[in-house]
Amino acid sequence: MLSPLALTMLLTVSPSPSWEATAAPQLLSFDDAVEDSRPEVKALCERLLAHTKKRGDEDAQAIQVIDRLYSEFGRSGPKDKKAIVAEITRAMRVRRPTARDGTRMRQMFIAGAEKLGKLAPESVDSLIRLATDRSHKDDHQVRVAFLKALGETKDKKAVKVLTKELDESDARVQAAAAEALGDFSHLDHKNRKAIFEDLLKLLMSAQADYQSDPDGTSSAERWRRVPGPCQRSMKKLSGANEGSPNKWQRWWNKNKNRNWDKQ
Repeated sequence: MLSPLALTMLLTVSPSPSWEATAAPQLLSFDDAVEDSRPEVKALCERLLAHTKKRGDEDAQAIQVIDRLYSEFGRSGPKDKKAIVAEITRAMRVRRPTARDGTRMRQMFIAGAEKLGKLAPESVDSLIRLATDRSHKDDHQVRVAFLKALGETKDKKAVKVLTKELDESDARVQAAAAEALGDFSHLDHKNRKAIFEDLLKLLMSAQADYQSDPDGTSSAERWRRVPGPCQRSMKKLSGANEGSPNKWQRWWNKNKNRNWDKQ
């Protein structure tokens, strides 16, 4: 049993530094106003504009500014959020030359696409336009990045663009669109069915083309790239797990009129 003196010493001892370090952070209340039109956001936008005008020589610095703008987004008001998305979107449209061997300075575009995908819903309309922007028409790597970002927004408006890209001639773009459509498993069963059917059509078409022309460059490339993304997304949308295009077709024939939300 503790003596009165020991008990007094125990009760008066100060908390240790380690206890203080792990204390819960103080949360902001709903009454705290968000500061908007901040000078630091304006300055970062101006820096990004300046870097992107250097014909690619300062794209590394531009990527760093995009990262800074991204970090400012969460604590920004509506005007600053709009300005951040607008400036990153503008940077995605600057011209960068393509060499004869097909190489292109594209890292800034890919980095910007990645960030825009995380800035929804403010960035959705920008990504919809960028996904089909003519300046990137022949650069599949950039187009793939924008399609992936569109999927990450999980915004229903993106579905129309992504399903349209399933008809693209480039198998890499088709595969990216198919993969991105798997991000919409949160939609109701009617919308999921519509997406599923488009993916199934692409999958069956890729199989038929390959079977009729297995030595064809185009058919072989599509068969190599498309089935995996299609089937992964179909699994997410339906909850089923079939193992081949023909099995997926049979599953669809059996379940297309059912309410998938009640299975």
